[in-house]
Amino acid sequence: MTTLIAAATILVVPFAPKGEAPKAAGIGVAESLIDAVVQEKADNFLTLKQLDAVLRRRDLRLDAADVPAIALELGKALGATDVVTGEVWLDGASG
Repeated sequence: MTTLIAAATILVVPFAPKGEAPKAAGIGVAESLIDAVVQEKADNFLTLKQLDAVLRRRDLRLDAADVPAIALELGKALGATDVVTGEVWLDGASG
């Protein structure tokens, strides 16, 4: 008997910038995560370019503040089985 295991399709949404983190920081974290994990080749990852195409149809951009909040909805629209999102913090206070 042969068991087939389907690879997951993963959407990494730009992380929400918090504190003094610039808007682009969330995109950079998502891009770095995709680059690091995709090398394992065990799962399928949706690209930020694919996500951007869906966002443009909704008049949104990758760095829009609402993107992390609608991550699950975006994942469904792109056929993702899993969605990764989070926050990136920058605290300007020096210790």
